[in-house]
Amino acid sequence: MSKRDLSQEEANKVFDYLPDIGKLVWSVDIGTRARRGNIAGHLFKQKKRKTDYWRVKLNGVNYMAHRVIWTMKYGDIPEGIEIDHEDGNGLNNTIQNLRLVTHAQQHKNLPARDDNKSGHVGVFKLCNGKYLSYINSDKKRFNLGTYNDKKEAILIRKTAEKEHCFHENHGR
Repeated sequence: MSKRDLSQEEANKVFDYLPDIGKLVWSVDIGTRARRGNIAGHLFKQKKRKTDYWRVKLNGVNYMAHRVIWTMKYGDIPEGIEIDHEDGNGLNNTIQNLRLVTHAQQHKNLPARDDNKSGHVGVFKLCNGKYLSYINSDKKRFNLGTYNDKKEAILIRKTAEKEHCFHENHGR
């Protein structure tokens, strides 16, 4: 468990989890806004990321709701382990959408970058009109070749994603 997490006991004392909608509600009265039965938390937008998250504040400390929910259901999150939203929606905190992953695994389930021009991660058009296909995995870059046809470059990249155990939603 890291300093950024509540213990399972603490979390279950102050929150109830609504599994159908993936939300936390206060199980006790904490303050004027934190009343028993009210949805707990607020939307947290990060400037440099596409994904928004739900965050709860308790005793002046902010906690990511997905981490609280995981802890309530399964116990402490091991140090160095992250919670991944499988569908890429940081607001979907249904337990079926959450999974424990390493940082490396988390990076195999990312959306395409805003500056992606080819429409597919790991494929870009060269100045000679051909398409380069590549993949980054385990801190290494693998050149998958250059192709005249964009569809072929994408197919090669998709095949490499399977070989390198990327999540099926990667690049969405």
